[in-house]
Amino acid sequence: MTAWDHRRVLESLRATDRIEADPYATERDRSTLLGYRSIGMEVVVATAPDTQPPGSAPLRGTLRHKSRMEMLQDSYLRAIASASGCTMAKPDPDDGIDWVLTHASEAHTVDSEVDLKIQLKSTSSTLPNPANGKVSVPVSNGRFLKLAQKPVTVNRILVAMVIPRDVALWIAASHDVFELRHCCYWINMAGMAPNPRSTRTTVDVSTSQIFDDVSLCEIMRRIGRGEAP
Repeated sequence: MTAWDHRRVLESLRATDRIEADPYATERDRSTLLGYRSIGMEVVVATAPDTQPPGSAPLRGTLRHKSRMEMLQDSYLRAIASASGCTMAKPDPDDGIDWVLTHASEAHTVDSEVDLKIQLKSTSSTLPNPANGKVSVPVSNGRFLKLAQKPVTVNRILVAMVIPRDVALWIAASHDVFELRHCCYWINMAGMAPNPRSTRTTVDVSTSQIFDDVSLCEIMRRIGRGEAP
């Protein structure tokens, strides 16, 4: 078993603990990992990797956890933007939009270059590929209204990322692949209404809308035709 496989087993064991403690976990969530703790624990004990001396661990810095999560999602977005052929710009100062992507193509009909504004949100309270088919993230009503504004000159989307709680599980590298966990999903919030009884609104992002280079290219293709994302 590789160090990455070992970490996956450990994360699954931690996930069973979170499911048991989560009053909103569905029966499918509970049954999916039923019995895995005893099996997984045996795997961990029997096949613990020897890539590091016993008791040693990477000397990670003291950067606050939220800042690390923001950096990780920025890195995810940069990878997707590069594969899609987009440039990136960060509004200064930040007015509620994290990034502006620009996509140039002769196939666009409204302009040779089109822009897309992106707001990033991340969470560690959701398991990867949740059984309910959605990732829920809180958004302040002020930012909600900015994302939901309609009509607009420059389209906006919200990109939500599921991130493991344990930083050691975020990335893994080998000679032929670099893995980053877990996944981002996107939603076009244009025309949606915030919760009037609170200062924050929970936004449910469907896991059917994975945010990758293919989806970003299709979003930009639609914008280039004068359509919504």
